[in-house]
Amino acid sequence: MNKIIIYLTVTLITKLSLAQAKAPLAIKEYDRGINPVDEITLFDLSEIKQRKIDTAYIIYHPASWAEYHPTGNPCTCPYNDTLELYVFDNEGQIIQSTSFQQLGDYSTTFHLDSLGNIISRTMYRRDGGKPSSYTVPYNLPDTNYKSVIKRTKVGDDSLITKVSFWKFKNGFDTASIQIKRFNNKGKLIEIESSENKRYAREIDDDTGEMTYHFKFGYDTEGRLILYQNVKSDNYKKISYPFYGKLTETYDVKTNQLKYRDIKTINEDKGIITVTFENRQIILTPLEKGSKLFKLRTIVTPGEFPLMEYHEIVYK
Repeated sequence: MNKIIIYLTVTLITKLSLAQAKAPLAIKEYDRGINPVDEITLFDLSEIKQRKIDTAYIIYHPASWAEYHPTGNPCTCPYNDTLELYVFDNEGQIIQSTSFQQLGDYSTTFHLDSLGNIISRTMYRRDGGKPSSYTVPYNLPDTNYKSVIKRTKVGDDSLITKVSFWKFKNGFDTASIQIKRFNNKGKLIEIESSENKRYAREIDDDTGEMTYHFKFGYDTEGRLILYQNVKSDNYKKISYPFYGKLTETYDVKTNQLKYRDIKTINEDKGIITVTFENRQIILTPLEKGSKLFKLRTIVTPGEFPLMEYHEIVYK
């Protein structure tokens, strides 16, 4: 189910600035190195602002007969359990996000300012002991973490560099550098992140997941048509035929086509049905004409078909 959640992960819009100069819109999910090719947006932030919504819950409803299975149904969430919670400010920006299933016994809440910068992180113990919580503030004089954001111009492109520092045994040291490049239309065309290997274990990056380098290309309508993970031997070309989306994977060295992935996307009376591989995702809008969804249905066929629901509640 984690793959499905990533596939339909919520698009978080982040504004970065330096000296009150507004940078182009950035997609928060890129910070985590998630492949954006298959992204579907659950929240339209302009509509969130218009409706004056301040909270959104994603609630898990499994089929009543579904039992835990390590691959077929890997989620052990109880019925009606909240998977994620988002809090918005008056401008429709996300200022708080909570994931209740990421870290086992603990749930994690990130607190953000109006520019999308993380202010603090709160960890809540849910199971396995006495309920408790602790908060780690960011960028305060007495904390172990600081970050500096610099915005520069390179030709027609905008460059945003974020340098993060941690306090280790020998004092503050550079632990992370992330560079985002935007074109003159505000589209993210490249993002690169590197970590200080010396301190990888201390910043929970033993696997190197925080080191990545992606490149993106767009058509005249602003749709993603090229995606490349520079560390991979492949790159992807994306096109949008009448039936949905076609993703072709090519070999970097030979430019030979390796395989195709076809995704059909159908919209009927506002209900969007996405079919890919062996799964089907059905998104039901809040109401006619709305870009917000109230229900996400995930169907996996087979000898024992599995259907689960993610109800989205706004307040």
